[in-house]
Amino acid sequence: DCLQPPRDLVAAGYVLYGSSTMLVYSTGAGVHGFTLEPDLGEFLLSHPNLTVKDPPKYYSANHAYMGLWSTEVQNYIR
Repeated sequence: DCLQPPRDLVAAGYVLYGSSTMLVYSTGAGVHGFTLEPDLGEFLLSHPNLTVKDPPKYYSANHAYMGLWSTEVQNYIR
């Protein structure tokens, strides 16, 4: 039951490791960032309601996969 179709997605996220550790996730009601507080051993909300400015100042994408992207994403990147 691990592999489900995208329409059944209920949450998405990632973790960034560096000088601080950040957890970013969404359950469909905005994107929120949490920073690990090592002394507490907990993630604290540090970046509520993250958004991307339009147009973004910088972006990074592997253009080799552009043919696999939706038309909307391709147009946005162009």
